[in-house]
Amino acid sequence: MTVSATPLIALSCLCLIAAAAWTDDAPVSPAGTHLRETFDKDLARWRPQGAGFKATIVPSDRDDDGMARLDNSGSDGMAFLGTQAGPTGETLALSFMARTADGEPGKVGVHRFGGPIVWRDIGADWTKVSGELRAHEKTPSWYIAVPGRTVVLVDEVELSSVVRSDDERGARLQAVMRQAQAGAVSALKRADSILPGPGTSSPIAGEFPIAFFTVRTTGDREMPLEGILGELAEAGVNLAHNSDFEDWPEHTQYYEKLNSNAAARKYLDVALDRGIGVIMGFDRMMALKANLEGIRRRVSALKTHPALQAWYLFDEPDIHAARAEDLVQVYQAIKELDPDHAVVMTIADAARIGEYEAACDVVMVDTYPVSVHPLICVAPPIEQALSATKGEKPIWMAVQVHNNDLHHLHRGSELAGLIAQPRGPTVDEIRCMTLLSLAHGASGLMFYAYDAWKYGKAYDDPARYAGILDFVGEMAALGPALPADCVTRGTAPGANGTLISYIVRGDTLRDGLLIAANGFDRDTGPVSIDLGENTTVTLSLRPHGTVVAKVADLLK
Repeated sequence: MTVSATPLIALSCLCLIAAAAWTDDAPVSPAGTHLRETFDKDLARWRPQGAGFKATIVPSDRDDDGMARLDNSGSDGMAFLGTQAGPTGETLALSFMARTADGEPGKVGVHRFGGPIVWRDIGADWTKVSGELRAHEKTPSWYIAVPGRTVVLVDEVELSSVVRSDDERGARLQAVMRQAQAGAVSALKRADSILPGPGTSSPIAGEFPIAFFTVRTTGDREMPLEGILGELAEAGVNLAHNSDFEDWPEHTQYYEKLNSNAAARKYLDVALDRGIGVIMGFDRMMALKANLEGIRRRVSALKTHPALQAWYLFDEPDIHAARAEDLVQVYQAIKELDPDHAVVMTIADAARIGEYEAACDVVMVDTYPVSVHPLICVAPPIEQALSATKGEKPIWMAVQVHNNDLHHLHRGSELAGLIAQPRGPTVDEIRCMTLLSLAHGASGLMFYAYDAWKYGKAYDDPARYAGILDFVGEMAALGPALPADCVTRGTAPGANGTLISYIVRGDTLRDGLLIAANGFDRDTGPVSIDLGENTTVTLSLRPHGTVVAKVADLLK
């Protein structure tokens, strides 16, 4: 039987470096070159940052001038050589020649103030290193980043404007999309396709977790917390998270009001009244520094509250340089006092899940593709997480509902210069990303976010918000089918380089629920999927199309 894509059932390290008060006295050429440095005199316009970091000029082995020797061999942490140059708020290219001093393979980074570090591989040979980043809106500071225990040689630094026509920008974005898609397809073909273990889809009160990140009152929506939580619970959301409970004293003068145990208890009380569970977090500095006394105070104060359903240990420890051994200590302290509630943690880099997964019961991954990557990119991190945990732990997906393009622009990522019109995902894209995540074995969902700070509120577009809540309701209506154990799953090749991702959950194959999704922007054409047990179904999915149906119904 051929099934067309239809609606459900019927149918996502930022390193902040303090700004330095330097003067940009370099001439700006008509060609848009804002800095040229050959290190033939001194490092007067450069500032080294990092404990024990030594930046010196030494004779060059490339020409008759000097070169910079960046010695970070005495530290485990990163170091930076920085300067100020160029205009603010524009996309610029920072490039330089680099090699490792000892000739061994290594890395060096391109970095801007308040933005990402773009790492490049280097070795014994001189290599041109470059990265395009959008300059900060106020502070045009630029850095060469050096990893710990490394000595890097650098020469011929240049900072230039990047100017592209709309056609050039569009063509380059399409090339980025194609490359990302090819990488995702390759990763999925290599994946082990481990089945989620029995019981991993119902770790929270026996229900399939459907949550929202950062649910709190906001200044631009006149609705009290009681109304917000009630609205979400009525739609079918069963868990809420609020990042206020991960704040730290240095971050806000309202710490006691926002993040005291009394404030947390009040939030739990409202949630209980509205019939929704809470994933409760910790002061991030307490977790980062393994302040077990503070962690224990929160656990002891709240562990018996009936609205508490899980603990949120830390958000993206890999990005925030949290040590795995410290987080394991925190996890053990939580479980000693409260063995009954699961501990959740989001890990941004799926390749590092094995490093951190001992510090949590539930691993969450976050991949936010819209609008600069194809939707299929949400799938490989789930596969990596299942492999790292051998399918023995629940894997949740943080599903993008915010405008991640604004994050790229604000943080100055390499993709910032390719974004013509920042946007968040459509309801159809959210549907596809969600069901694609489930098809690859995700056993819980947390939509990011009700309030995503400057990157958008879920309710900014009322029609879109209503569509999201309707979709949540459709999923909640599936009842016990979603948390059922996995019978089979996999991918099947379609036309035009597409894949159909699918999973069956249930007690038996033919009585099970099939979820299938097309994470590509092209039709799959008819695809016959062998589910085993002499059972084959044929699906044909439109771009970003999905199917949710009983296997038995597809065989009629």
